[in-house]
Amino acid sequence: MKSPCLILLFALSNLLAVSAQDLGFFSIINATGSPLEIAVDGKPFPQPIPANVATGGVGFEVGSHTLRLSHEEHGSVSLNLNLVKETSPIVVIYLEQEKRGEDVKHNLKAETVINTSTEENALQVRAVYFGPEPRLSVRVDTKDTLLQKGKPETIAKGSFPQIAVGDQVVLQMDVEERTNWLVAITEAPDGTFVAIPIFDLVYR
Repeated sequence: MKSPCLILLFALSNLLAVSAQDLGFFSIINATGSPLEIAVDGKPFPQPIPANVATGGVGFEVGSHTLRLSHEEHGSVSLNLNLVKETSPIVVIYLEQEKRGEDVKHNLKAETVINTSTEENALQVRAVYFGPEPRLSVRVDTKDTLLQKGKPETIAKGSFPQIAVGDQVVLQMDVEERTNWLVAITEAPDGTFVAIPIFDLVYR
């Protein structure tokens, strides 16, 4: 299966008159199952981010920025993002189930994974889980691995593995790029799991 990464072309020149030396970059994973409206410092992206895809690097002036993420059914969430040249944060947006007695609701959540890797000549895969449970057991090829919520773990080097949760194969890709990957794993409202890969590199 080919990577569902989406390269989002963002018209930075229409927003900020800064040189390349003053830019920091971030990426977004939309794991909500629906399109998302994104605004940075009150300025909306030119188009929504489609469901269950990842963007490429989005450039803004180094420093602090406010991201506002809006879902058609589950409201909005905001977070502050500090951009520096040494990292390219990955913002993971997902729905987290909350049970109150017999009632079940899904809250829009946004979490940040920090990456400092600049290595581009070796294939390494990290995985991170976000969801209602404190941990998730995944099968990486034939090996069981326990992921702690919000804590990225290296799960493979040299080749891209098959990743499964229980009997559900959530990701299997033919990868040619010798580079680093991050796989964000979340639980969909229907109880199935979603795994979205993204390049795990510092953009410059």
